[in-house]
Amino acid sequence: MDLAEAVEASRVLPEGPLLRSEDTWRGIYLAEYCHGAAEAMEHRMASHVLDLPIGSRLVGHERWLDGRLASYQQQPGELDFCPAGASHRAVWADQVQFVLVVIEPWFVERVAAELEVSEDIELVPQVQVQSQLLQQLTLALRGDVAEGYPAGAMYGEVLGRSLVMQLLRVCGEQRLPVLESVGLSRRALAAVEDYVEAHLACELRLGDLAAVAHLSPAYFCRCFKRATGLAPHQFVVRRRVARAKGLLGQGELSLVEVALACGFGSQSLLNRHFKRVVGMTPRQWQKL
Repeated sequence: MDLAEAVEASRVLPEGPLLRSEDTWRGIYLAEYCHGAAEAMEHRMASHVLDLPIGSRLVGHERWLDGRLASYQQQPGELDFCPAGASHRAVWADQVQFVLVVIEPWFVERVAAELEVSEDIELVPQVQVQSQLLQQLTLALRGDVAEGYPAGAMYGEVLGRSLVMQLLRVCGEQRLPVLESVGLSRRALAAVEDYVEAHLACELRLGDLAAVAHLSPAYFCRCFKRATGLAPHQFVVRRRVARAKGLLGQGELSLVEVALACGFGSQSLLNRHFKRVVGMTPRQWQKL
């Protein structure tokens, strides 16, 4: 059962999603659901699935994971996890609203390899997982979808990798090492900066920047932030705003044209990021 596919999800969930991430991110998908008391008949997961209920009410659950029954009242912020290949069946006693994060197995394997884990990590089914970081990352992904990916796909991909790292630590059987980052060489940093400048009008992805630096995405994120003080997606936004300033100063393009030339995708996204970085809207800045 692939819950990232709408048709397959409709076979086990009584209502369609309120929110979904479409195909914006690679290896990870998010959807938000709300439905009344219901039962999801037994099915087998094609991908890893993390389930976070939203709201402050306790909801009675009966959940079968690989044939083992767990009956419980789920506290706010507690997560349930079902790994790929596990059988799953659920009964909700009352109305429930929740976010599902569906993670492709290849994505987990890639992140584990980037962390230099020497052996395979087996992810095991768990209910009532208490992890503030997993909860925060899940809600941050949800917020990114709800806001229309204001920082582009890269921000969600960074969040997704962080979520998988924490998931491996919380639901995996092997303890992961904490890697120390040493920063980027000047040559690698310059190459990344040049690449960003040359592709500002395009959709920039974390994997592309990491490849320029010849590093894994997870290690690149740590090294880049140590070298610049900014996460990769923050750096890209600031460079796009800087280019927007230059184009606005020339006065030859409309705001929509400036937004597209800088990779923002729409005038509203240009306005939002420009005001966040500069402290005023593009039009206000032009009048100075």
